[in-house]
Amino acid sequence: MKLTTLLLIIGLLQVSAKSFSQITLNETNAPVIKVLESIRKQSGYDFFYDKKELKDQKISIKVTNSSLSQTLSQCFKSIAFDYQIVEKNVVITAKEDVMPSVKLVTIAADTLNLHLTIIGENNKPLPGATITVKGSDMNFKFVGESLYKVAAGPDGIVDLKGIKKSALIKVSYVGYITKEVKAKANLSTISLEVGNSSLDETHVIGYSSESRRFSVNSTTVITAQEIADQPVTNVLQALDGRVPGLNISSTSGAPGSQVRAQIRGQNTLPVSVTTAGLNNYNQPLFLLDGLPIPAQNTNIAALQSFGGNNGDVPNSGISPINGLNPSDIESVTILKDADATSIYGSQGANGVILITTKKGKAGKTQFNLQVNDQVNTNTRPYQMLNTQQYLQIRQQAYASDKITPTALNAPDLTVYDQNKYTNFAKNFFDRSSSNTDIHASLSGGSDNSTFYTSLGYTNSNYNFPGDYADKRLTLHTAYHYNSVNKKLTVDFGTDLSNDHNNSSASPNIATALSLPPNTPDLTDANGNLIWNYKGVDITNYQIEAYLKQPASLQSFLLNSTFNLGYEILPGLKITLNAGYGRGNTNEYLAFPLGSQSPLITTTSASFAQATNQTIYVEPQITYKRIIGKGVFNALLGGSYKKQFGDQLSQLGTGFSNDALLGSISNAAAITATDNPTIYKYADVFARLGYIYNNKYIISLTGNRDATSDFGPGRQFGNFGSAGLGWIFSEEVGFKKLLPVVSYAKLSANYGTTGTDPGSAYLFHDFAGANPNGLPFQGTSTLYPLNLNNPVFSWATKKALNVALDFGLFNNKLLINTSYYINRTSDQLINATLPIQTGFNTVYENQNATVQDKGLEITITSTNIRTQNFSWTTSFQISGNRNKLVAFPGLATSPYASQITIGLPTTEIYAYQYKGVDPATGIFQFYGADGKTVVQYPNPSLAAQGGDKVPLGDLAPRFQGGFGNTFKYKNLSLSIYCSFSDQNLAPNYLYGMYSNSVMVPGTERNFPTSILGQYWEKPGDSKPLEKLTSGKGGFFSSFPVTYAASNFINSSGAYSKDFYVRVKTVALSYTLPAEWVKSLHMSNARVFINAENLLTFTGYKFLDPETPGLYYTLPLQRIVSGGLSLDF
Repeated sequence: MKLTTLLLIIGLLQVSAKSFSQITLNETNAPVIKVLESIRKQSGYDFFYDKKELKDQKISIKVTNSSLSQTLSQCFKSIAFDYQIVEKNVVITAKEDVMPSVKLVTIAADTLNLHLTIIGENNKPLPGATITVKGSDMNFKFVGESLYKVAAGPDGIVDLKGIKKSALIKVSYVGYITKEVKAKANLSTISLEVGNSSLDETHVIGYSSESRRFSVNSTTVITAQEIADQPVTNVLQALDGRVPGLNISSTSGAPGSQVRAQIRGQNTLPVSVTTAGLNNYNQPLFLLDGLPIPAQNTNIAALQSFGGNNGDVPNSGISPINGLNPSDIESVTILKDADATSIYGSQGANGVILITTKKGKAGKTQFNLQVNDQVNTNTRPYQMLNTQQYLQIRQQAYASDKITPTALNAPDLTVYDQNKYTNFAKNFFDRSSSNTDIHASLSGGSDNSTFYTSLGYTNSNYNFPGDYADKRLTLHTAYHYNSVNKKLTVDFGTDLSNDHNNSSASPNIATALSLPPNTPDLTDANGNLIWNYKGVDITNYQIEAYLKQPASLQSFLLNSTFNLGYEILPGLKITLNAGYGRGNTNEYLAFPLGSQSPLITTTSASFAQATNQTIYVEPQITYKRIIGKGVFNALLGGSYKKQFGDQLSQLGTGFSNDALLGSISNAAAITATDNPTIYKYADVFARLGYIYNNKYIISLTGNRDATSDFGPGRQFGNFGSAGLGWIFSEEVGFKKLLPVVSYAKLSANYGTTGTDPGSAYLFHDFAGANPNGLPFQGTSTLYPLNLNNPVFSWATKKALNVALDFGLFNNKLLINTSYYINRTSDQLINATLPIQTGFNTVYENQNATVQDKGLEITITSTNIRTQNFSWTTSFQISGNRNKLVAFPGLATSPYASQITIGLPTTEIYAYQYKGVDPATGIFQFYGADGKTVVQYPNPSLAAQGGDKVPLGDLAPRFQGGFGNTFKYKNLSLSIYCSFSDQNLAPNYLYGMYSNSVMVPGTERNFPTSILGQYWEKPGDSKPLEKLTSGKGGFFSSFPVTYAASNFINSSGAYSKDFYVRVKTVALSYTLPAEWVKSLHMSNARVFINAENLLTFTGYKFLDPETPGLYYTLPLQRIVSGGLSLDF
């Protein structure tokens, strides 16, 4: 057929394509034209043919859910016609006359008919991939040298007929590197590699995966390499400064200590007015391979100890996330907005953190061994007074109080050695410690099954005297199977860890920081404790005794997941996800008789056991197909979760011997308490998505949630989200107008979700045993614990996210800007009740609204990329602004003393600090009007007639990080810095004055920064008040110590906290291949990593990441070296 004839037919008969649907036909002796019209309607392809040639042709055909190629082959197998697919068109021509046999043989030998499958990452089919064939002797050419262009079907399959053996097949797909292969007889699969741009990296999100290019939500992914560059034992520490909108808060430098996480601010009020501040700190949902971690990220230590639940350090404890080995983690995905989290229902109201573990990859079996050793020191060594400085201040204090030092009131000035100097800060806090980490893994498999197994051992020593350490042993397994036809998939995996943390049973051991530098020796030459020095009782100084009071916490974590999937029809798949998680803790702490003053004759030991379990089941149906010019996907599923646990604490006293302290049965008296918990959650969810023509995106999600935390008729809630996206860089003419812009997308989503109390049966009245009541006729008595209130229900969160993405210079520079505004209403609180009711509080909804809004910016760039050298840069910054939008009746509510409409819920209310009175040397403050000077301010808020005024927000104003990665041949260097700006944070004076009876001049040591800063005589203008010995009584010491107690509630105890920290430096070198081969290995790498290397800040004395925490183990500077070997 001539080209002009073909073009004429196309011009006369062309119709619009509608869809890529799979085809179902059942026709008997039907006109072929009728059959082709039915195929056109179902497939969306246009057909071009000569009606005269086909009008008398009839065929019989029966196909079900068949691809276009398969259907056409069935159509024309019995009639003398052939077809050719040209882009979205099918051209039908009569078969040419049979050529001479010699010519036929030649053609048959020189051409190929290929049945190809186009696959991408993880061997997944790429429906809609574009295939262009170059160089063949067909009757016409479509574009340039191309024989034709076709698109792969929904299953990634395409049929190519009659192409030359010398032809080149070019395959392209959005987000993948275009590939050319030479046609050959045994060619059946073409695999494409993911593009270099991070736009096209896929990541797990809400039961599926997607690329940044086509997402309409706000997510951030931290990769295994970014985690591996950081020598941390808790994976949450690896997120610090790298995720916009995520605040990571460390509470201590102790191994295994609690690390809190919060996404996009605090969206709820404090649960109770009895505890101000962030007592209701909103943390996200933590999922490990889709399974909720049993204890989530709450403190798992029930007993107080120095390394665990330290009563002197707010929000301290032991983190359950520490049970996960960072070396077993493939990625961490942080979901932040409604479109990303709404599929998880009310569980995802505060965001979601998805932790995905490593899986096996097809290929030869590989054994990897990684060993590294670390040296830890304090990020900011303490500078405390030496003996001469300390004694001078003490003498000045007594002179100020007009008191003569004696052996009774000042043994440090009269009895202790005046030349003795012990640097307790150095001996207890500024030591160096070591960590050892060993990780071995075995992985491999075939196209149909893969496996991954690893063992890890970590020993993290405390930077503190004593044999204190956190020792962790981990096991990780993952197995994947898929049938030969790829329809059946099976995945299961297990993460198991045993973590043993031992430290001191007494948090007071941190007071070693403030011991006088001339304190007498606390042990003798044989290590025995000394309680008296030259007739002076030194029991209050005997911190060495705390080292003999053991505390132990052993935690066991199990997470086991199972996934079964089957593809019923092409694009239609059913899956079942199920999992079981269990966390056990066993705690022990003891106060042996040998560690206590001789005046104490009793011993005690505490024991605690806790169990948290999670059962999770999720059936799902997914459907994906090409419709028209786009890809449609649907998800329908449900989930059932049951969490239950129990905690038992026992205190034993009266042990007859220290050797018997390890068993509660040896105690003369036992006191026990327990706390069982149960929580049930179920939901049904659905999600629909459609990407049209690679530029228009829509995403819809709906949920119906149910929880056991609400009373009858209140258990159910309906929530959902909607998201839209427009890749306007794909519009005709855009790239011509702005050729520098290779990618541009505008997206937005809005959604609602609910939150529940998180505690069981608060709607019901119930009673418990009265621990302080006397037995009645030998039976324990009961007393009411909770007031009945069956009407409280879901708090509601409404979230809006708008984002703008740009890719410049062929996506070498990527910019993402996201703006969000979240509002949470119908807050769930413990409302204060009049005492006449018999209850202090009742749980209920409060008609109050808290708002968070903020801006997040992420920039990544590929500055240089050559064969031997590359340089990439990343930068991110975010800021959140929180405020109370509405609270009807606030003025008469107990919350009036804590919050104010229009101000953040994290606002601090304090006195306005004036300074030190030049005449008296005592701290002074302003009244509520900011003008009147007061010595004894009223502790109520200004709105209630007091002197406390809103001072500022304790949350960071903005935070972020920036980094550069350089690679030259086998050498790699990565440097990442984090920064934070907190306009108001507790300063070191807050910690120093927190115990108001231990002010400068008393028998305690203080930072050297106070030298020359305190008032000495009338007329002095100094920032710190005068010294006092603490022995001056009502007229001398009391005014100073009382003013100090007011000072910590004033603006003087707070200051700006801005810092830039060199968070991570990672240097590695991969040995040359010939060296490695000679050692019978496949790869070898040596590395040096550093964490918290340098800090630039104006914040004084303490670490700026833990502001105000005076008596705690500081954050650590870590330098690690090791090697990684592959066999």
